[in-house]
Amino acid sequence: MATVDTVTGPIDADELGTTLIHEHLVFRDEAVLAEWPHAGTVREIEPPENVDGDGAFEAALEAARDVVERGVKTIAEPTAMFGGRDVDFSRRVAEETGLQVVPCTGALARGRLKTYPLSEGITLQRAAAGAAIEGLSGRFIAERRLWLRGGHWPGSPARLA
Repeated sequence: MATVDTVTGPIDADELGTTLIHEHLVFRDEAVLAEWPHAGTVREIEPPENVDGDGAFEAALEAARDVVERGVKTIAEPTAMFGGRDVDFSRRVAEETGLQVVPCTGALARGRLKTYPLSEGITLQRAAAGAAIEGLSGRFIAERRLWLRGGHWPGSPARLA
């Protein structure tokens, strides 16, 4: 049986159920956050509301509970590196709501690949240009599995002990 990695661990593919394929639990442009850390996160209600980290988590819980009540079992969470990808945040939402969350791999580029350093003299763009798709896919899968098992996922904040 094929398996799918979620933020709470691997599941059999036949357990996915009704799936929404592009649903952000949270999105924070990391450059904006670095320049204006006081800006917070906007909760998308009318009128929009500026919230802190706890407010963002409560908004994500509310949205997750809403889709679960409508019969959705799984979401693919597309927030990538540079968009504030936070697997621990997604894991907490999943554990509190029962929603299965498949995390994103890769990077939100917007021109940043040219300058994002992997190591001395090697940028993400240069590394990607020289790698076969299968090689990149394998690397992203390996990194995601490392993160899900408690390691550091490159491009995401280091996990706190």
